[in-house]
Amino acid sequence: MMISGISAAGGDCARGFDGWLQRSLQMTKLYSNILCAINNLHAIGSDLFGAVSLILMLSLMLPGVAHGKTTLRFSFGSHNGPPYILTVMDGGVKKVTGGLLYELGMELSSRLEVNAVFVEVPRKRMSRWLLSGQVHAYCEWNPQWVEESDELLWSEPVYQSADIYLVRQDFPGSLSDFNDLRGLTVGTQIGYRYSDAFSGLVASGLTSRLDVNTPIQLMDMLARDRVNAIILNDLMVKYYLKFEPYASGIKMMPLADARVDKFCAYSPKAPVSFERFNRVLSGMVEDSTVARILEHSLSTEIRTAESPGTSGQ
Repeated sequence: MMISGISAAGGDCARGFDGWLQRSLQMTKLYSNILCAINNLHAIGSDLFGAVSLILMLSLMLPGVAHGKTTLRFSFGSHNGPPYILTVMDGGVKKVTGGLLYELGMELSSRLEVNAVFVEVPRKRMSRWLLSGQVHAYCEWNPQWVEESDELLWSEPVYQSADIYLVRQDFPGSLSDFNDLRGLTVGTQIGYRYSDAFSGLVASGLTSRLDVNTPIQLMDMLARDRVNAIILNDLMVKYYLKFEPYASGIKMMPLADARVDKFCAYSPKAPVSFERFNRVLSGMVEDSTVARILEHSLSTEIRTAESPGTSGQ
């Protein structure tokens, strides 16, 4: 599921290579032009006007080649899933096509006038890759979850989400209090930190926790009645409950595990200053661009490499 290399956003990786190839060809053409210019200078001898004209012409060629766009590498993981990241398989390669993190990255890069590339990173390596500069931003995090939080740069809060409890439609009763979880097996995501109340129940043996890697695995596990309930991000829930077999087979409970702010974690080795990045991102929050992106990511029905299947599967 996880790919340690760059996953192109709608072909961004290919476009990045094409851009590099174009710049290389431009440099080759430039060097050829310089050689021709030198020969012409010999030919025109003392024609000072001609020499100056050639030098001016070459100086106009240089900026377009020498000043290539900076690239920001935005990270994501398979643990995110829709609506954060939408992917498709193309020739055996997973490509990013949309989602909240994709649209945030694309809008940020547009306003910063840089290129955007999207990189799939294993969850356990996210901090390391950000600190080393292998990736530059991850916009679905909270510093309370990160041991190395003091070494990273953190944006202002970008949006909020809540972890909520889901059960099957045939679940008897309701989950409105943490005491209702006693004696139940609850599906969770590996490596995730949940509320102290839930964690205390698990530590005391009053509730069992069963970990899986991805949100779609959680939904499938509940649909197949392997657990009594699952905890899932409310944004993901809104997305998945549009699809069968989940729409008619799963329901939300009143109990929420926690509501948290989400931030962009930023690499101290990123090629764009954090002050500029955070200023642009804050502007996107203030002018409601982030809210519109969030609404759009929840409304899209693009089928993805990790989307729920059709009814009957």
